[in-house]
Amino acid sequence: MSGPKVSDNDKNRACLERSEHAQSKLLESVRCQKGFSDAEKGAMNLQSACEFREYWIRVTMSQGNFDDNHEHGCGLCVRRSQASSKVVLTFMDDFSPLVDAVKGCIPGYGGLAIATVSLLFLVARNKDGIEKNLASTIEAIRDRLPAMDLYKHIYDENHALDHEMQTRVIAAYETFMEFCISAIEYYKGSGIWRWFRALAPGSTSIATNAARVHTSIIGIRQLGEELVAKNCGYHQEGKGRVSDLDRKLFELQDSFSEAVIDCFRATFQLQGLSDDSQNQYLEHYRVVVSMDQRSYAGVLEQMSGTSLDRFVNSGVYHQWYTAEQSCLLILSGHNDNGSISPQCWLSPVALWTIDDCRRVSSTVYAYYIVPHEGATIYQVLSGLLLQLIRREKSILRDESQRDAFKRKMYEYQQRTTSAENYKYGESESLYMVVDRADRCRNFRDYDHREALKDGLKTMIYASRCQLKILAVFDGIGWDEDEKGAGQSVMQQTISQRLV
Repeated sequence: MSGPKVSDNDKNRACLERSEHAQSKLLESVRCQKGFSDAEKGAMNLQSACEFREYWIRVTMSQGNFDDNHEHGCGLCVRRSQASSKVVLTFMDDFSPLVDAVKGCIPGYGGLAIATVSLLFLVARNKDGIEKNLASTIEAIRDRLPAMDLYKHIYDENHALDHEMQTRVIAAYETFMEFCISAIEYYKGSGIWRWFRALAPGSTSIATNAARVHTSIIGIRQLGEELVAKNCGYHQEGKGRVSDLDRKLFELQDSFSEAVIDCFRATFQLQGLSDDSQNQYLEHYRVVVSMDQRSYAGVLEQMSGTSLDRFVNSGVYHQWYTAEQSCLLILSGHNDNGSISPQCWLSPVALWTIDDCRRVSSTVYAYYIVPHEGATIYQVLSGLLLQLIRREKSILRDESQRDAFKRKMYEYQQRTTSAENYKYGESESLYMVVDRADRCRNFRDYDHREALKDGLKTMIYASRCQLKILAVFDGIGWDEDEKGAGQSVMQQTISQRLV
């Protein structure tokens, strides 16, 4: 947003200075008080909605484990925790753009907001889940929050209405932070009965602040409608302006999608997984496999050239490839006993399948080559899922789809769901390839090979679209159980031979 006239700018800056001072004073006093837990004080270091999500989940899971170990009130705790998480995580995602808008209006302010709101949620959580009166107030505020990113990106013009929008955004921010501060002081300053009294009609503290927040946010919405009308009037002057707005809206939707994807990366520690890094590793792996094949050329059977063509165009692979229903193909390759190669001789089948998917731009696919050091089932499945949402991020342009995915992402973090929750339409087809699935262990802490097989089977059974999954295992060193094989799950063990 561009800067309004000097007098308004000074007024807005003074407003933000008051809010910043009040928040700083509160946070400093909390650091010095013994009545706040380490978890509550830790929340004051958070600076983004993504950091808050990770911190909240960690604290919630830690408390859940404590309750499980003590077998006291476990069911009630779980229900409260789930309700609290839904309220606070959704609100924080929607509140973050308001903070960004404030920072965009006058740089240098708004840096304490996430910490202050995080502290409120941690303090309230320790009282009674998220106490229902606070929860209802927060949800009411969230329901009235306008699409702040829309105003920040679209309405950026030198017009009186745009200047007024900046002023109202800053005022709404200040009143909400006052609400948070007063709520924290009531929670920690006295018993919970004072919270109920504060919300009662006639109160001049928290209830008043909550009403002011509602009023200021409604004012933003109303002014937003005027801004829409203003811009629509401008757009009538030429189709070029309309197309420019459409482009901005499209870019904005993509930025929303990217924000969700970035949060997913952070949640599952996949910051290093990108299209470029995957392509580089794929090409490196292809070279390694090719060099290994050349080392044993003329001595051992190789899955290359005419042998590879014959394999993918016949037998169980062709049956899997041409199947009309969703199905999983598990290939278990046994290197010859005389081979000391660290590579699986069937890995070229996985590489061929990945290349085949890449040849058609419309094919939706994901692949994961488990590295030599191993990987957990969570790394494999989250890596596959990240690729799918990245390639089909248009699905996330719809707000309801984004919200649904955020909920699923939280459930996934709690280990209560898996990748099949990201569902495609019945008419769509997608492919997944997992090479060296036998490396889903580290010989010391975990062995997820069977869990991965079961997870891939579950995805096949739950899929609404046509889902084809290929998993290549090195069969040496573990028992191969063909139980469950059938029309939807195909398995084949193939041993390498001397030439």
